[in-house]
Amino acid sequence: MATRSENTLSADGANCCPICLDAFIMPRQLKCMHAFCEKCLDDYLSTIAGDKGGTVNEFMCPICRTVSILHKRGKPVGEWASLFPRSAISITAEVKVERYCDTCRYEDEFNKADGFCAVCKENLCEACSKVHRRSKLTRDHNLIIIEELTSTTENRMKFAEGFGCTDHQEKQIEYYCQIHDVVSCNDCFFVNHRSCENVKRLSVDLPCLMTELKPEKITEKMKKMEKHIQTFLNRNESNISELEAKVNNLTTEIEDIRQVINTKLDDLETLVKTEGNRIYKEEMIKRQEENHQCQSLINAVRNSHTFLETVLKYGTDAQKILVCKKSIAQIKSYSHQIREKYEEMGPLHELQVKLDKVVEIHSTGKYKPMYTGIVQLANACILLLDENNKTCSLYDSSYNFVNSCILPATPNDVCLMDHSEVAIAFHNKNSIQFLSIGDGCIKDTGMVTTRYRCGSVAAVSRDEIVVCGPTDDLKCYWSRINRSRSETHHAFDCSNPMITYVTLNNALNRVYVSALFSSEVFCFCITNETQDFIYTSKDLICPAGIEVDREENIYIVGCGSHNIHKLSPDGTNLQIITAGVPNCPTRISLDRSGDYLLVTNSSLHQYTNIYMFALK
Repeated sequence: MATRSENTLSADGANCCPICLDAFIMPRQLKCMHAFCEKCLDDYLSTIAGDKGGTVNEFMCPICRTVSILHKRGKPVGEWASLFPRSAISITAEVKVERYCDTCRYEDEFNKADGFCAVCKENLCEACSKVHRRSKLTRDHNLIIIEELTSTTENRMKFAEGFGCTDHQEKQIEYYCQIHDVVSCNDCFFVNHRSCENVKRLSVDLPCLMTELKPEKITEKMKKMEKHIQTFLNRNESNISELEAKVNNLTTEIEDIRQVINTKLDDLETLVKTEGNRIYKEEMIKRQEENHQCQSLINAVRNSHTFLETVLKYGTDAQKILVCKKSIAQIKSYSHQIREKYEEMGPLHELQVKLDKVVEIHSTGKYKPMYTGIVQLANACILLLDENNKTCSLYDSSYNFVNSCILPATPNDVCLMDHSEVAIAFHNKNSIQFLSIGDGCIKDTGMVTTRYRCGSVAAVSRDEIVVCGPTDDLKCYWSRINRSRSETHHAFDCSNPMITYVTLNNALNRVYVSALFSSEVFCFCITNETQDFIYTSKDLICPAGIEVDREENIYIVGCGSHNIHKLSPDGTNLQIITAGVPNCPTRISLDRSGDYLLVTNSSLHQYTNIYMFALK
């Protein structure tokens, strides 16, 4: 193979291949007269053929995108570039361009040419030149020594290739068709342009054509174009230099900053080791003492639990009553100690629940509304109970009013029975009303009566509910009621049971009751009616609405303390939410997705708002 010579690369970049940016080696010329090294053009065509599965019939010039047709003639991809004519680009350089014998190349041999046949337009090595002179068919051909051929620009121009017809390289250009703006040989003229008007014969009309083409202006435009591109190139190179300088300066600055930081870190490390060891010792003593207190309290609770279970299993009735009473007092004592010592753990979870948005509801009632119940239906519509107007109002998923109906008494609470039916509890009334919600209509579907007044209701199934309220002897109760009127009743002691609220966990094995004026929250096992825990807190005043999320965590709104308490399933305080909670929060409900808590309130200034808290 030929090797590039540094002498073949001009200082201004002329005589260089646009692909490899180096001096031409065996340049080949496309239809658009752009020239490329034969090897560069071969690589370009091989890439195109590979991308298109070897079925290429034409391709675009890498420079101007002019389409050139491939005349493959059954040759492999690696020889397609050799089918294009040699470029006349070498006439512009007064340098020696290496030539190789064309005859030998058919046998994949690369022998340096020292002769050129002006008739066959082929380069010949010394051996092939002898055969050419001795052959009967070629002995009269004009053989020229390569050195003489390339000695002057005039000689190079005289025997230059690449100026032939596009479709017939062996034929000279003789005509110019102004209609199609193309030059052609005699064969192309008779085939394609014989009927065209304004066809010029170059041998006759060349001076006139050259005057029209104005070659001096073409040259001037190319010089300006080259200068413009060179300016852009120089600017890019300058930008690269500036960028390199900035990177070097930044690297130096970073090294300086690193030294300063390392010094500061060394000082900080020394301080941490000194102060850290001191703080560690102090905190270790403190935490060990707290752990001892925790373990002491755990042991006391375990002992009480074990003693209670033993008495319940083997003791007399009097012993059972006595120990149960004592155990309730112990639970209060334990709860008080836990609140005092360990309730500060709650803020660790304060980011679990936070206010997401506030929605304003436009009331259609005659009086200022007071929403005493809220529930979201399966279609994302909201149902609100209005105590002041004694109405049940339906709003769509965008909180626009849809419909409402007048209720027979003052409503206090509502729960969802299934995707389209709700149950409503009333103030001081011994009944529960059922309503069907569908296509924007609200219909009465029946009523059940209860033994005592019930102010709150929760659904166990489509046919069963749990209600709560005060008994006639001022105890608190909760009951399971079936629509067939069967009722399971359970009463328990509460300091003030006049206003209570009820809900169930997801497993439907626990019932939770909050008492507004006693500031107590009770948890009972629904199967055996035993009390699991009582939750009280100095930070919970007038607990109202109560709800349970998917993880069985319990949420109680403090109407008097203006907060929301989040409890674990076993009644441990996990979080007290104050941020975003309105004054006098009243009802709380979980949306259908289980991702938001919907909260209403009885504040004089915020009564038309619904507060949405996101569960994180």
